[in-house]
Amino acid sequence: LEVWLGGQARSELRRCGRLGDGWLPSFITPTGVADGIAIVDESATAAGRFIDRGHFGVLVPFVHETLPDRFAERLRSRQPGLDPRELVAHGIRGLAERLAEFVECGASKFVVFPLDEPKGDGMGADAWHATIEELATECLPLQT
Repeated sequence: LEVWLGGQARSELRRCGRLGDGWLPSFITPTGVADGIAIVDESATAAGRFIDRGHFGVLVPFVHETLPDRFAERLRSRQPGLDPRELVAHGIRGLAERLAEFVECGASKFVVFPLDEPKGDGMGADAWHATIEELATECLPLQT
């Protein structure tokens, strides 16, 4: 059993290094991931531990079109001073670009989740199927 921890506060990152098997934050920028990995690694080393390089991931929200106001407000309250659009990928291509940025920072596992419904010729299973196909086309080339 492996236990991955989340969080972004310095205390949470240090705890992850001391006790966790991986780190999986959400609503974070690529710079935040790079900085967080460094703190987790530093704490793990100080505790005589090592976090496997494949155990850094990110929960990545995305929207098909526009970030709904209700989500933008929540994000502003969670991270004042940061534009909510920096925390949410826009469109499938934008999601692929964001994932590539996270990969460059050292993350290798991703949970992607939409904050809105897909648009197109009707909603429902067909629209979601098209979204998944587009995700595969854009994101599978990033696989390492």
